[in-house]
Amino acid sequence: MKDLEIGSSMPKMGINVMAVRLAPFVYGRGGSGISQFLGISQAKKEVIYVGEGSACISAVHVDDAARLYLLVAKYAKAGEVFNGTSSTNITHRQLAETMAGVLNLPTRSVTFEDAAAKFGLFLASFLSLENRASNAKAVNTLRWNPREKGLLESINSGSYVAVAESLRESAS
Repeated sequence: MKDLEIGSSMPKMGINVMAVRLAPFVYGRGGSGISQFLGISQAKKEVIYVGEGSACISAVHVDDAARLYLLVAKYAKAGEVFNGTSSTNITHRQLAETMAGVLNLPTRSVTFEDAAAKFGLFLASFLSLENRASNAKAVNTLRWNPREKGLLESINSGSYVAVAESLRESAS
């Protein structure tokens, strides 16, 4: 094989490696963790948030994330890392209240300890930690422009409306 270097068993392929760190909340098309959180909340008959729910999260629509991956593959330099976030200012409480609204359920604040006892340490931490990452590098370097509906809007009037309706119907 002419692609092999002499004395090497590995093909010389010239692969450039780049990375995209996605937001913890990748949403859209009625899927992802949002659907799971809606289902858990419907089963529990309430939507919880930890403490004051003031910690902010990062989110990105799945279609915006896909466009970012394509831009990275086409234009990024080897070794570059980009954050795939379209919003970083939604609080856990806002998310809980939006899900509660579409499910017609109450919200309730719980302590971290109660959340850990009910859902485990990992999920309690996930629901209480500040998790924000800037997309400035992707926007400035690759001219990435997230354009899909925001997370709260997607829950209120987008693809999650049908998910919520289905969960409410199956609960009755």
